[in-house]
Amino acid sequence: MMKRRAVMLCSGIQPQATFSLLVAAVKENRPAMVKSRNGRGHQASLLPYLKKGGCDCPRCFYEMPLSDQTFPDPAIYRNGMARYAGHVQVVTTEFEGVRRGVTVTAACSASDNPPTVLVCLNHSNANNAIFERSGIFALNSLAASHQALATAFAGLSGVPAGERFALGTWTTLATGAPVLADAVVSFDCRLTDIKHVSTHFVMFGEVKAIHFGPEAPSLIYLDRGFRTL
Repeated sequence: MMKRRAVMLCSGIQPQATFSLLVAAVKENRPAMVKSRNGRGHQASLLPYLKKGGCDCPRCFYEMPLSDQTFPDPAIYRNGMARYAGHVQVVTTEFEGVRRGVTVTAACSASDNPPTVLVCLNHSNANNAIFERSGIFALNSLAASHQALATAFAGLSGVPAGERFALGTWTTLATGAPVLADAVVSFDCRLTDIKHVSTHFVMFGEVKAIHFGPEAPSLIYLDRGFRTL
């Protein structure tokens, strides 16, 4: 087997009719404009494929994993990360009477001694600065029944920020950060460090208390949609 460059056709393109054009573009390592069935132009993306055999027909190509891309652009990276299943969580804080919650999947354990979690947030949203000012946060792991709450705290359902906490029942533990009463599990944390990395900042929090909610299927985000596990 040898590695070749080929194309990934978008839906609606007629592969047999355009393949010779695309092969020419591949050999020149450039995109190709092709016509779909509805007559609109499409720029076919060059992706790594693995060639089987010695022929140039479409059936001799199949897609390799996107992780084989060299220097992927952000769009390709996001497509790859869409296949990365993540437990949906809401990270919350409170400072001077103002509460803030954000739906995240970029959160995980960093250590068990001392118990520490990390959470990634987009620093382009000025409202997220409250997490650094407060110095506390709670990481609330959601159950399958929390899909509406997850959508609201992601800002996707049109619920105003000031009304989102009304969608759940909240309590506090050691730090005073809002803890979701029926979360699968919640980690109440004191902020110990923060790192600014490109478009995001990473919060590290030492766990001061843990709340265990009812056992229930977890809410997962995969392929740009909610799943349960």
